[in-house]
Amino acid sequence: MISLSEMTPVESAIEARLAEIEELLEETTAEIESLRSREQSAPLQMGCAFFGLFTAVIIVISLFILLGKGYFGGWIFYLSVTTVILLGLARIRRKLTSSRQLEEFRRSRIELEGELVLLEAERDRIERLKLENSRTEPD
Repeated sequence: MISLSEMTPVESAIEARLAEIEELLEETTAEIESLRSREQSAPLQMGCAFFGLFTAVIIVISLFILLGKGYFGGWIFYLSVTTVILLGLARIRRKLTSSRQLEEFRRSRIELEGELVLLEAERDRIERLKLENSRTEPD
């Protein structure tokens, strides 16, 4: 193993560039995973939001059955259920990711994947350069 003090300026520059590229590779990979997660979570969010709405309607119906038997099936009951549904749908609409946002996530992810390929190619090129440099140097 070569200590840092024995490295030539070329070797140290190669090592520094290699470390920089490795760091960029890690950051890019993490960002790609983040974008992929956001893309894939949209259907899950929609399912959870509709389940929440369904649960709220069931709770309102249960409350009317248990506490307001005289009102069950009347206009107050239907007004309450309609209000819960409308509020739930408004909440769902605010929270859901739009198709435009999903397309933006997808486009950003594809761009980053292209950059990742370029970074990997650059890393391979520098590693070959490092190997060639180590072979040509006298011992």
